[in-house]
Amino acid sequence: MDSHAGLLIVDLRFGDVIDDAARYFKYAYDRVGFAVGLLE
Repeated sequence: MDSHAGLLIVDLRFGDVIDDAARYFKYAYDRVGFAVGLLE
């Protein structure tokens, strides 16, 4: 039981990391896309 609880906590933390990375990359992609749009 304890090992499953530990895995669940790791999954939740890992999920947060993925969400944060996705937000960061989306922000960066949006900024780069905007800059490229200005150059065209």
